[in-house]
Amino acid sequence: MLQQFANPGDASRPVALVVAPNKLRPPLVRVRSIERPQLHHRLDAAREVPLTIIAAPAGYGKTTLLATWLANAERRARQVNEPALQAPSDTLRSAWLALDAGDNDPTRLLAGLVAALQTVIPELGAAVLPLLGAAPVLDYAAALAIISGDLLTHDQPVLLVLDDTHLLTDRRATALLADFVERQPPQLHLILAGRADPPLPLARLRACGVLNEVRAAELRFTAPEVAAFLRTTMQITLTDAQAAHLAERTEGWPAGVQLASLAYRQQTDAISTASFGRHRFMLDYLADEVLAQQSPAIAQFLLMTSILGRMCGELCDAVLDAHPCMTDNCRASTTEPSSAPNIRGAALLATLEQANLFLIALDDERRWYRYHHLFADLLRYHLQQRLPDHIPALHRRAAHWFAAQGLIDEAVHHALAADDVVLAATLVATEGRNRLIRGELVTLRAWLDALPLEQRRAAPHLLLLEAWTQVWAYQPEAVAAALAELAKRTEPLARALAAEVLALEAFVAYSRDDQAVALCLAQHALAQSGDDPWLHGVLYASLGDMAWFAEDATRALACHRCALAHACRCGDLVQLVDACHSLAQFELLQGRLTAAEAAYAYGDQQLAERGSAAQPFRELLALSRAGMLYERYDLTAARAAAELGLVWTSRCGLSAYEPFAQIELARIAAAQGDALAARRALLAMQQGRHHLAGTSGRELPVWFETLNLRHVEIWISLGDTAALIGWVRDHWTPPDPKAAVGPLIRQFALAAALVACLDHAEQLAPLVQQTGRPMATLASQLIASCRQRFTAWGLGAVVLELETLAAVLHWHMAEPDHAFAALERALVLANPEGFVRPFLSRGAPMRTLCAAALARRNGRRDPLTGLLRRLHDLFPPAAPSAPTPRTLAEPLTPREINVLALLANGCSHREIAAHLTIAPDTARTHIKNIYGKLQVQNRVQAVEQARILALV
Repeated sequence: MLQQFANPGDASRPVALVVAPNKLRPPLVRVRSIERPQLHHRLDAAREVPLTIIAAPAGYGKTTLLATWLANAERRARQVNEPALQAPSDTLRSAWLALDAGDNDPTRLLAGLVAALQTVIPELGAAVLPLLGAAPVLDYAAALAIISGDLLTHDQPVLLVLDDTHLLTDRRATALLADFVERQPPQLHLILAGRADPPLPLARLRACGVLNEVRAAELRFTAPEVAAFLRTTMQITLTDAQAAHLAERTEGWPAGVQLASLAYRQQTDAISTASFGRHRFMLDYLADEVLAQQSPAIAQFLLMTSILGRMCGELCDAVLDAHPCMTDNCRASTTEPSSAPNIRGAALLATLEQANLFLIALDDERRWYRYHHLFADLLRYHLQQRLPDHIPALHRRAAHWFAAQGLIDEAVHHALAADDVVLAATLVATEGRNRLIRGELVTLRAWLDALPLEQRRAAPHLLLLEAWTQVWAYQPEAVAAALAELAKRTEPLARALAAEVLALEAFVAYSRDDQAVALCLAQHALAQSGDDPWLHGVLYASLGDMAWFAEDATRALACHRCALAHACRCGDLVQLVDACHSLAQFELLQGRLTAAEAAYAYGDQQLAERGSAAQPFRELLALSRAGMLYERYDLTAARAAAELGLVWTSRCGLSAYEPFAQIELARIAAAQGDALAARRALLAMQQGRHHLAGTSGRELPVWFETLNLRHVEIWISLGDTAALIGWVRDHWTPPDPKAAVGPLIRQFALAAALVACLDHAEQLAPLVQQTGRPMATLASQLIASCRQRFTAWGLGAVVLELETLAAVLHWHMAEPDHAFAALERALVLANPEGFVRPFLSRGAPMRTLCAAALARRNGRRDPLTGLLRRLHDLFPPAAPSAPTPRTLAEPLTPREINVLALLANGCSHREIAAHLTIAPDTARTHIKNIYGKLQVQNRVQAVEQARILALV
């Protein structure tokens, strides 16, 4: 059964996503159609504004109006040779995309947009379309940016019609549509037609004067139009009174007028005597009247083919074959699809079209058709009333036909509608891996959710597919649940499936911070995986992460290099990006900035060699480059790279990456002084953490503490002392050089926070009292504890951070020799690779220390002096203040000099009072007097001024 619907060739190869040609052209315009010049004039305004909305209930002729308008404009352009901007199909070239429910998968929607625009600009989106069938995840925003950029390169405007926008109900699809409208270049004019308003900020667009709207009130037929419509299209002549009566009863609803005309053909006084109600009641009546006037064969054909969203002669023959309700004249000869059109089904469709029975041709060859949506709803209603027992068989035949043609989406739809869960499960199991590779996770998830739970539990392939979709969503507990169901099976799994199970179990164990078990499982999976480069890449990446947090940097780098090699071998672009990103980050943490840049450059080169399809993945890799640019303090380029990487993570479903992308953007924005953007990114990161924690509510300690460390760095950049003090109170951990990696990272964050809060020691008095040690001592002990471990680990960049903290701490404690020694060690670590950010992030105290160190070097021309000069140039200028007096107008008293020395040592006013045996209020008074005499506003300024004046 699995082989019956398998794609030909290598099943592991991604299948290109193809957009049906009939979706890319408007329906054919009937020769006999009425002119509606007032509406055509309204649509002409679409050439002058970016967006036109046509919104009205079903049956109001939205699609027909658009198709007629475009056809007329094209005809006028050919006959009159109108100048620029006079015809949508001439200078203003037109494209069409008919939406359907399948476009709720954003990957398929994006494919449709590109394919539609390529009908007028063939080269447009060349960097996007090949990726749609190859990528397991897709950067929709980056793809839209490429499309907009391609449109900007063309001078002539383009009109794009999106028909049936109301069928987009999935939030990802509607978000993609909104993003597409938001990114709309001036060359593109959009027309969105549907039964409801699209999810766009229409009020704002109206206020800006960039929106053109056509509503149901304008689409309604007037009495003259009713008469003209029936006379032109149905060859029915009405009196003025009859036309007015019909317009009143139908409220000008075009579909109702057409339905009424079909009843009138058989009963000439129907229009004047029928008791028409409002829409729903009128539809029930007219549907009965229309169906009642057809021959039994035609009526049965209409009812039974109403289950089809689209149909052709061969499909109709297959669906109706051997059905007991069909006469011999309407039966097909075989259930298998024929390579040549079956004359019976095709002839019936032609007859229905000629009879105006709401049949719409979808292609120029008139092979594919669909019923008017409203008419199809009516037919399905009557089918359910008359032949409910036959409906599953009809859907089942349709499913088999579509599957045999390789049209799996429609095959799955009909199999599910037939409640044939075995067939549906077989189709999903066969096609599921292709959808994973292509990134159609929304479609695959919907298929799996539609299958009964017991059916999914009974099929190993389905359980594995479900588990892998949850891996992409970072839901380890859902993965564990799928694995628990697999474990209940008594029969052994195939070797390849068993290796996947072990890999998934390793993922679950790792997410639960059970590193020893995860390591054992990953190694076992690697031994059983055979020659599967994709699984090898996944496992080596996992082993590399485990080795890293076991503080084995050498093995971690080796594993990730293996993961990169396997990713290049199997062509998995996501794994390639992930491996390069990990290598770059690990090299960066070890202080090898040049090696990190080389890892990024290698990945970028590998992606470039894979052509335009890999372009979005190159942009994802920009997230790695952001960190390197940040360390070199190229903040503008770093922010651009971080924003580009964030677009990828937030749109492609890589939930585990999004919080780290947000925090990267936040710390860059904070370094730029953009507090609003930094706090917005922090808020988004916090929201993402809830998803990262999964259903269990757990976070990996290393991830949790790393995010906390970044929080502290950002608060320091923003000068948010209150947040720092609150965090220290809530997360205090005593110095412990033997702590696990997570608590060790917390000690690093605490050291940085304490050094930043030295001037606010009184607010941390309970902590000082609890530990019995001054804040400066606590910070020094934390720095020493971290320095020991991170040095042994080989994380040179982290040791550099600690040395800059130590330098500022000693400078604050009026220990210049120790401060200069720590600064010297930091300069030695930073100079070979060009690190500057660790110094600049320490702010004013480091600026003062570097200036003093530069003065001490007496114009020497060695590399460290050169780095000090560069830092001096990069530091922002000090905030303007009163001129520094070389001598004080009022000298400090001996008691004030004692107080000033204790201030420089990091003591709070209460500690100063205790040390000098004075009241705390007296200490406050002395501090206030010192500030006044030194003409400063706070403790840091006082200590800096005192050092300049050699008072401490």
